[in-house]
Amino acid sequence: MFRNSNAFIVSGSQDTTAKVWSLENLIVDNNEMTEPQNLSSLFTLKTHDKEVNSVAVSFNDKQFATGSADKTAKVG
Repeated sequence: MFRNSNAFIVSGSQDTTAKVWSLENLIVDNNEMTEPQNLSSLFTLKTHDKEVNSVAVSFNDKQFATGSADKTAKVG
């Protein structure tokens, strides 16, 4: 999920983790395709016992929630 205000992405993964990625140094040119860029992970949380398959970020960007194949939802 992308939020412009604080420039971060939250991702969920098959490795049972959720990661918060900084977009602070991302170079975006709306007129041209740019080369692939490396993002830096701000932190990684082991959130579930099975893969994370959904992520939602709160409206104020202060919390996020994950959902998993382990049939749980967690708020971080």
